[in-house]
Amino acid sequence: METTTPITRADLDPRSLLVDVNIRSDARLDKDFVASIKDFGVLVPITAVRTTAGDVRVRFGHRRTLAAIKADLATVPVEIVGDEASDDAGQIERILTQHAENSHRAALTDCEQLGVVEQLSAFGMSAAQITKRTKIKRDTVNTALTVAKSDLAKAASNRYNFLTLGQAAAVAEFDDDANAVKELIVKAQNGSGFDHCLQQLRHERAYQRMTQPIIDELAAAGVNVIERPRWTDPAKPLERLGTSDEPLTPEAHATCPGHVAWIDEEWVQSDRAEAADDDQNDDNSTAWVDDDYEDETLTFIAVYGCADPAANGHIEAQPSRTNRNQISDEEAKAERRRVIDNNKAWRAAATVRQEWLKNFVARKSAPKGALRYILSELAEGDWQLRDGMNKQHAFAREVLGLEAPTPRWQRSTATHALNSAVKVASDARAQVITLALILAAYETTLSDHTWRSPNSGTARYFKQIAAWGYELSAIEQSMIDNVPHHDDDLDDDE
Repeated sequence: METTTPITRADLDPRSLLVDVNIRSDARLDKDFVASIKDFGVLVPITAVRTTAGDVRVRFGHRRTLAAIKADLATVPVEIVGDEASDDAGQIERILTQHAENSHRAALTDCEQLGVVEQLSAFGMSAAQITKRTKIKRDTVNTALTVAKSDLAKAASNRYNFLTLGQAAAVAEFDDDANAVKELIVKAQNGSGFDHCLQQLRHERAYQRMTQPIIDELAAAGVNVIERPRWTDPAKPLERLGTSDEPLTPEAHATCPGHVAWIDEEWVQSDRAEAADDDQNDDNSTAWVDDDYEDETLTFIAVYGCADPAANGHIEAQPSRTNRNQISDEEAKAERRRVIDNNKAWRAAATVRQEWLKNFVARKSAPKGALRYILSELAEGDWQLRDGMNKQHAFAREVLGLEAPTPRWQRSTATHALNSAVKVASDARAQVITLALILAAYETTLSDHTWRSPNSGTARYFKQIAAWGYELSAIEQSMIDNVPHHDDDLDDDE
């Protein structure tokens, strides 16, 4: 052990210190740590011992010493705690204390990191200034500031140590909805399903936000708004009432005691969607926020109808050909609910999945099993892959961060950025790009109707991205569980 002598404190040139005896094999001098040393100096003095030759050897603080050299500091504070012992007992003591000094440090928790950002912001520092001075990533600072604005999110972060900063930000996003917050916290605690739950809540809020203006306008006009009727309900749309040549119009039906309206959905071409958005006050329509790669947009419209055509003397111009006795009201209601819920779940999952894909294909090298998957899919030659090629890999270019999709007739322009990316890529990155083309081709063919008709190609796609770390939602898992037949490769372990 070192001899006990009075501690000597001195400011020494870090280049004069010996850093040759340390249990660390790699100092791991990341740029943020070096920048911090450059900005603030060495805040905790370096602990050292004096050798028999009179040199000063670092005992604790090798990273600080090397970072100070890299930051070009003239001096660093050093505490020399004694003379170095070179016997076995002294070396054992050095190894044990260096291990203890490095192993039992605790980084700041997310909650503590939040406190740092919040307090600096309270003193007037901007997000950019906080990032520059603390070396905390800008995205993390922005997320922390979002949480700091919500008392509920801050309380949840303090109370539930399993909440990440990002999850606490989601709580802040829905801090006006107690049920949503409870659902998010439960998902976070369970460790699965959080992203899908969050996206579904966002979609539900978007649905309410986009349909509420239509409902308000109908209510202001004195129209009774009802839930969309089931086919077994007496309520019918006006287009099915009157005569086949002259169906009832909303204006003509306005004085009927059964005059009602409800919200419905329809897919329209993009140019029609823009017109619908411009004229939504005239036709009571509004567009859904999600993108669709078939140049279509989901819009919401008001459908006018009569609550009870028979009681109000109307003739059904297009009577239903379905025998209502074939299915009960309860069964019809359950089926309708299933379709609505599955459509919502699918749209929410698609948003999460596509964001995951963008992050996944940003990697420099392909994951394990990628080449085998690529060759297998090329050999399979499913229509999904061919469809992606026919569209000049529009979605692949988007997830790879290249130019936006272009019209089909501009093939040379559409593929130029992709070809350029391939030419400059390393062999490892080129394999990732190839993988992206295949995954994006399958993704492009998926729509709101996919969950109704699982197939082997879609099942392979979902099973493979799950193997690479994507967390399937229940509706996505059904694409594997409900596939009519399993190809051999679906049952092989990667």
